[in-house]
Amino acid sequence: MLFALILIAVATSPVSFDAPTAADIAVSLSSSSQVPPGAVSSVNTDAPVDTSAPRKTVASYLIPSVEVLAIYGGFVAFNRLAFHDEEWTHVTPGSIRDNLDGPWVIDDDNFEINQLGHPYQGSLYFSAARSSGLSFWESFLYVAAGSLLWEVGGEAEPPSLNDQITTSFAGALFGEALFRVWNDLIGHGGEKNSILRHIAAAPLSPVASFNYYVFKQRARLAESNLFYRTWIGSSYGGSIRDQTGERTELLGFGQQLSLGVSLTQGFPGTSGDLDYGPFDYYDLRFELSLPRTPYIGFFLRGLLFGKAFQPKPWAHGLIGVFGSYDYSTLPLLRVSTSAVGPGLAMDVDMGAGVTLQGTVLAAPIFFGGAGAITATSGERDFRAGGGAQGLLELRLLLRDSGSINAGARNYFIRGFTGEPGTELISYGWVGSELRIVGGHVLGVEVQWSTRAASDPNLGSLSHGGSLFRLYYGFVSDAFSGAASSHGGGLRQVSRPRLE
Repeated sequence: MLFALILIAVATSPVSFDAPTAADIAVSLSSSSQVPPGAVSSVNTDAPVDTSAPRKTVASYLIPSVEVLAIYGGFVAFNRLAFHDEEWTHVTPGSIRDNLDGPWVIDDDNFEINQLGHPYQGSLYFSAARSSGLSFWESFLYVAAGSLLWEVGGEAEPPSLNDQITTSFAGALFGEALFRVWNDLIGHGGEKNSILRHIAAAPLSPVASFNYYVFKQRARLAESNLFYRTWIGSSYGGSIRDQTGERTELLGFGQQLSLGVSLTQGFPGTSGDLDYGPFDYYDLRFELSLPRTPYIGFFLRGLLFGKAFQPKPWAHGLIGVFGSYDYSTLPLLRVSTSAVGPGLAMDVDMGAGVTLQGTVLAAPIFFGGAGAITATSGERDFRAGGGAQGLLELRLLLRDSGSINAGARNYFIRGFTGEPGTELISYGWVGSELRIVGGHVLGVEVQWSTRAASDPNLGSLSHGGSLFRLYYGFVSDAFSGAASSHGGGLRQVSRPRLE
């Protein structure tokens, strides 16, 4: 996935694919040739349409319904073949009846399955609906239905409440972000693109690619103001220290390769008071460190609904309700959450080529997992529960010079009833980038993490770690998409709109 995201910047092969025409797209999304509620469109409806071309009538609600069933059946068949000795794979009509009649539980699956595997499965359900022309909220219903189908009929064990929550909510957020990146790679107006872009897009949203080529089917997204940053460098890990004074290597010393990409779409940059739809603004950061102690960090936040505003000529912002899905495998300090809550993003022109960007979020956690514990229930080795989280992120942009950034993420999780204990995980960072030429930068970043946990069997737990990273990066916009600071005016930038 990281490779595919990075290819947004470098996929420039001259070999071309013939994408569906505007007329094909316009008639294939629904039998009435109308844009479904909530879909966004870049098709010029005033352009002449070749009426001699055969009309492709597709029931846009039918295709994802069939595909959700196919995805469900594929996973059931794969599990039965790959894990035929495991009792939970033996799905029968009897096991389905038991699940319909029996209670829902908090399952004991491991951290990766619960917090990454299920959201990815949910993203497949979501992209089936989204790429068939349905809106974000319509597609969310398909994820919830697909997850319910899986919990009742996907495994021969009691249905899992936490999986239903995580698959539905995190799967929809994950799926929308991947679908929008997929759309940026493929192109917005049916234009020809390099074959490299199509190859890179397929693993991000395979169902969307299938619908695109087989059914000539896609949601119509307008051109976006996507800002991206990629980097490659070396991570120098500190160590984790607990209250006994023992030390454990975190990421090795100079032996870790660090790769990453961050994407931001729709950051406040237009004047006026505008309504924003789901994910018209989103921010995604993905990072990977390997090989000694592989680490994956995935942090996603997206606006669900809100407004842009401009309190002063030199300040503009975005306020609303945000959804977030975070996943980090940092040893002992790992955390993953699905949350929704209020937030504010601001862009302040400070003059003299300096702009300050900031984001503040606070949200209750529907379901989260954190820490590393001695299993208190079944085989689970992490704390599972609900709680709250917060984010503060600041970036000072120095035109033609670089940037300085800092921020902190905090997560508090209280174990479910019957499994007492708490986890408080905090991540902080400070970094700077120096622009060399064009979009090429050299960067340095210091990260630190802390954990304060309580467990009825182990008592109080305390851990801390640090990381120092040197990297080379490339940014798509040397000023990170900020408003112009010349004369205090705002640079107009496009964003997806409902048509």
